[in-house]
Amino acid sequence: MTPCSRWVKWAISAMALLGLPAWAYRASLDTVSLLPSGPVLVSKCNSGLTPPPGNYQGGWSCAAGTQTGTDPFVSHTDANVSASADLRDGKLRLAANASGSATVQLGDMLWLTIPGLGPGQVKTVSFDLVVNGTYGRAPGQDRGQANYWFNAYSGLYTYALTDQVAGSVGWRTASGSNVVNSTAKPEEFYTFSTFGDWAQVGNKTNRFVASIDVSGDDPTLGFVIGMTAAGPADFSNTATVRLTLPEESSFRSESGVFLTAVPEPASAGLLGLGLAALISWRRRR
Repeated sequence: MTPCSRWVKWAISAMALLGLPAWAYRASLDTVSLLPSGPVLVSKCNSGLTPPPGNYQGGWSCAAGTQTGTDPFVSHTDANVSASADLRDGKLRLAANASGSATVQLGDMLWLTIPGLGPGQVKTVSFDLVVNGTYGRAPGQDRGQANYWFNAYSGLYTYALTDQVAGSVGWRTASGSNVVNSTAKPEEFYTFSTFGDWAQVGNKTNRFVASIDVSGDDPTLGFVIGMTAAGPADFSNTATVRLTLPEESSFRSESGVFLTAVPEPASAGLLGLGLAALISWRRRR
């Protein structure tokens, strides 16, 4: 097994750590480039934290030595890999040749204002998640692959969370295949785990929806998205998160910039893409 493939396996197993609630904002990446002198790991992370009141000490922050500033954006480019995470447009970007690989992630905490949402009541907030990219099999490897995950929690200021939704998926080439795959038409697609109201949009393998209940007693919401891929891969256009709120609702974010690089004219009123199909699906359930 090459150093690159060992690193990817480590990165995938590390996703279990993302099950912890995100009481902050974070944009981070880890890249590996295989050079003549051996693999070189670059880690970068920007984060900020407003801890909940009371005795709860949960939270997430960057490891010592990886902090690169306070802006909720991080990027790295070298001869083998280019990667970035940007809360301003809710996008992860990753591109690598056969000698590069990367893990990128971002997350934020939101305070929601939803008209008519009183104590003891709940409203539904939805995420639209799109992952567009290509990947292939590197020389000497059996398969090419990429993975994506999403986690969201509501009611962050209470000891008992209001709701949670999560999903983890992966795309792979067939064994020994030299076909360049895309997330829209993979040779092999896997849903590794789901929790709560997570679903594919129709039979698509590159678009997903997730919905979560928010309580009027604690209308807070935290989320994280991430992806990892080994080259050759091109996810420079890209993994995207969009948020859909009830009508006339708004939010402020821990980062202060989440989706400020939007709006798209056709979707500004909903802070993302319309999800009538998800609402109908959820009501049927």
